[in-house]
Amino acid sequence: MGLFTKKKQDVLVVEGIKCEHCVARIKDALKKSKVSSEINKEEKLVKVSFDESKISLEQIKTIIEELGFKVI
Repeated sequence: MGLFTKKKQDVLVVEGIKCEHCVARIKDALKKSKVSSEINKEEKLVKVSFDESKISLEQIKTIIEELGFKVI
């Protein structure tokens, strides 16, 4: 009998993403916490995919905000 976890997905609006360096900083920080992300800097959107049993959406928001960005 195998176990699998269903990933939760959400989309965050994040102010302050201005360049590819910003995108890389966010992606790297989230990856360290086992969060997959797709970032659209033009639309200020961060799509995240994560295991709710390991991290919450609030914790993800905090990770992004600690980098100096504002999650709306």
